[in-house]
Formats: sequence, structure tokens, C-alpha cells
Amino acid sequence: MQQCEVDLEAISRMLHISRFQLNRKVKNLKGISMKEYVQAYRLARACMLLRQSSLSVYEIALACGFRDNSYFSRFFKKEKGMTPRQYAGRC
Repeated sequence: MQQCEVDLEAISRMLHISRFQLNRKVKNLKGISMKEYVQAYRLARACMLLRQSSLSVYEIALACGFRDNSYFSRFFKKEKGMTPRQYAGRC
């Protein structure tokens, strides 16, 4: 399973803009910060993996760029209103 690491510095370099400019442009386009955008992407990927794979919650957390499984579970519950296990059980 490939880990989802988002390197904002690398993205900035590829686009030939500063991290500040990248964040400002994302904020203007999406209405959220780059950090919030990345978190939304990771959450969407986690939901997809919970629905479509047999990976453990820990493995999914790592695959989505969360280094701390307990933080991932708290973040997921805050955003989705249920734990990752509860979400996976509904699929």
C-alpha cells in the first residue's frame, strides 16, 4: 500500500511559486486553506479505502498520511460523526 504523503514544498517548487502563494491561491479557489484541502483529500481517500479494502484502520491511517492512528480516529469521528470502524461496518 502506497502512503499518501503530501509535500507542500515540492508542490510549490513544481508550480514555481512559494508555499504562501500556493496557500493563497487554494484559499481563493476553494475557500479553504491548503491544510484543510489536504485533510479533506486524506479523509476522502480513507473513506474509499474503508469501503473498498480489507485493510485495518491502522493501515488505512498510514496509507492516508496519518502517522498517529488515534489522531486519525479522532479526526475521522469529528468529520464523519462515527469512528472509522463504524463507517467501514456500514459499507
